[in-house]
Amino acid sequence: MNRRKNGKLILLVLGAIVTLGIGYAAIAGVNLLVNGSASVKSPVGDFNVRFVRNDANETAISDPVNDAIVINGVNVDSSPMNLDGITASVEDDTHATFAVGELDEVGEYVEFTYTVVNESNHIDAMLSFEIDDENDGEDYFEVTKTIDKSIISGSEIAHVKVRVKLINRPRLDDYSANFTVTLTANPIEEEDISSSISGTTANVTSASTLAKAIQNDSVDTIEIDNDITIDKKTSLNIDEDTTIDFNGHTVTVEPGTIKVNDGATLTLTDESGQGGIQSAYNAITVNDNSELVVESGTYETTEFVNRGSVITVPEGSDNAKVTINGGTIFGEYFAISSYGDSEIEINGGDISSTATVKNGADETGRTYHAYTVKLNDGHLTLNGGSIDGIHGGIALEGTSSATINGGTVTLNNSYEGAKDSYYCLYVNGTASAEVNDGTFINNGTNPLVYSSSTGLVNLKGGSWTGTNAKAFNGAPNAGKDSIKVYGGTYKKNTNGTLTDYDVSVYVAE
Repeated sequence: MNRRKNGKLILLVLGAIVTLGIGYAAIAGVNLLVNGSASVKSPVGDFNVRFVRNDANETAISDPVNDAIVINGVNVDSSPMNLDGITASVEDDTHATFAVGELDEVGEYVEFTYTVVNESNHIDAMLSFEIDDENDGEDYFEVTKTIDKSIISGSEIAHVKVRVKLINRPRLDDYSANFTVTLTANPIEEEDISSSISGTTANVTSASTLAKAIQNDSVDTIEIDNDITIDKKTSLNIDEDTTIDFNGHTVTVEPGTIKVNDGATLTLTDESGQGGIQSAYNAITVNDNSELVVESGTYETTEFVNRGSVITVPEGSDNAKVTINGGTIFGEYFAISSYGDSEIEINGGDISSTATVKNGADETGRTYHAYTVKLNDGHLTLNGGSIDGIHGGIALEGTSSATINGGTVTLNNSYEGAKDSYYCLYVNGTASAEVNDGTFINNGTNPLVYSSSTGLVNLKGGSWTGTNAKAFNGAPNAGKDSIKVYGGTYKKNTNGTLTDYDVSVYVAE
């Protein structure tokens, strides 16, 4: 009897244990959370960018280019000026001065070069300029500024240059003007581009990474992966051979932002043909011993009132070169201009200007018109491509010259306000041109070619078609024999009917 009770009790206990096991399995897990924060104080209080002074206190600053301040002056004939009365100094860390003294002839200029140093610790500085003309002096003086390095890291130096040039002389009274040039150094976030560099190629998406890639000696090809806008705070100085592939994207720049310097070659390419550079005026400047090569892409300016160019070789440049193999170059004023010693070679591409004789006037009543390609100095070689204009095609002035072996030059009065297209080829001063081949069409109302009595045009070939009663506006076999015809065909288009121009009086003797 007692054994049976004990057996039942054991069974009940085992059942209870099984039931408890099932209950534990149904309990949900628990998440344990840890919340935290961390902060760091910005070191902007340690941001210090200042002028370098030329005194004993600056012995720790190593500047192989300048001895704190350099003054250069050039006469209109490119010879050094007598610098009497021209001074510059650094008064303290943030204040520098200059005095030009007296400029006598239009074209004379004086340059002042100052050195600045970034003494910040791990803070990059972005340099920018502003010029305040206190006396409306732009009627007589042109003040320009350049920075050889727009972004400087800690302990780096940069050189800032101010040029004052006489552009006009007052008719009666003496005149002087005061200018305030403000150089602003802004701290910028450190932006590491190392992750975007593969071998010697950098992929960039912003203004600062583009500027840093250009300054990086290990990078020779830059691929643009986003539309980028460069403000006036940034200068893009090409000092090493560099290729920029726009990949269908547009880089919008302030005038004067892109400069090719110091013997460097800048090559521009874009397989889509849509990417490239846009600026109000003066998009690309090619300086001494340097070269710009345009393979493809679109490069344009959007304003005519500042009389700028898409591509410019500035006055005083020596041994600059521009090679156009393809792409689209569109200027609201000049497309390509050269005021210095240069070689402009056009092998292909579409080059055009919309400037016209009556393009509208500003508040002074002046009108704006420009040839598509203009040289005041240097040599143009035209082998191919197209040059389209409204006011004119090719202008050669000063001591410039041209050899034309091919290509097409076309002028059209293409929209309301355009008036009297001038010449496919304009030669003035002591300039000269030799035409061996090419196609030249003037749909405007003026002759095909102009040459002054001191200029020289040798026409050895080419197909020429115009609408004016005269083929040429220039003296045959007079002075320097301003226009000579050795060959080529010359047709007058009268409402679609072509007849031969009589150029017999111009045939070379």
